[in-house]
Amino acid sequence: MSKGILERLEINREGVGELLRCPAVQGYIEELARRQVSRAGEGYEYKIMHSSKDGRVTALVKAASDKAKEDNLENNTLLKSTQG
Repeated sequence: MSKGILERLEINREGVGELLRCPAVQGYIEELARRQVSRAGEGYEYKIMHSSKDGRVTALVKAASDKAKEDNLENNTLLKSTQG
């Protein structure tokens, strides 16, 4: 049985880390969070965070208002807004 290409794939961890810290990827992550908040509606917000360990960026989208929290509990709004 021949080996598939994925069996020979080696990940360059340093390169991936560099990619995850680059401004273009950081901007893309922020844009994804902004779109999700827009789809979720009023009362939702996002926060951009940078890892203190290696500088990688992450985004947190959450229901901020009581109305949005109730909406999310009843309708899974945050989950559904990721698929837009």
